[in-house]
Amino acid sequence: VGHSIGGLNIRMFTELYPDEVAGLVFVDSSTEDQNDRMPAEMKAIVEKQKKLITLLGIGSNVGAVRLFMWLAPEKPPEWANATPDAFRAQTLHSRMRSSVESVVSELSSFEQSVQEVRGCRPLGDRPVIVLTQGKPIEASDGPPGVPLETIQQYMKTWREELQPALARLSTRGEQRIVARSSHMIPMEEPAAVVTAIRDVIERAQASR
Repeated sequence: VGHSIGGLNIRMFTELYPDEVAGLVFVDSSTEDQNDRMPAEMKAIVEKQKKLITLLGIGSNVGAVRLFMWLAPEKPPEWANATPDAFRAQTLHSRMRSSVESVVSELSSFEQSVQEVRGCRPLGDRPVIVLTQGKPIEASDGPPGVPLETIQQYMKTWREELQPALARLSTRGEQRIVARSSHMIPMEEPAAVVTAIRDVIERAQASR
């Protein structure tokens, strides 16, 4: 099961250890083509974020990131529907230095991960379910300076082209739109993730 960048990781794991993977669940997962399809205005934001990643790494060494999170305990808008227990667990995990360092490492290695995944084989006949965010994008959801129409068009590409491409990696792939969730499906609609996992397990067992 891989959420966001984790989708690249589970594809690479499947490539390296094919006998250990019976099925996969992608949760609004990254794809190797997402940056190539991204509008120029959004790419500029990504470049700025890359610079912030370096500062995050420095800040984690001196506890600055954790201090900031302690001072800002309110739920982010995208986690508004998260259960109290889920939000508490996520908050505690995010305050750990090892968690911050892991995030920095993953994001700074994104392009390398993309290139590695481009060399992976398709997923064969393994059962695959792709969960895709379906909540409509509003002006407040996007980065400043990027027109709402631009973001909406990219999200249309995300839902109708990039995410279905993940499902097509398997001859038994299925895409499911999670209508009430943004990117943080594990926080906003955890039941959708649990159901997908159970369905993949049942399909894998039925094909034995």
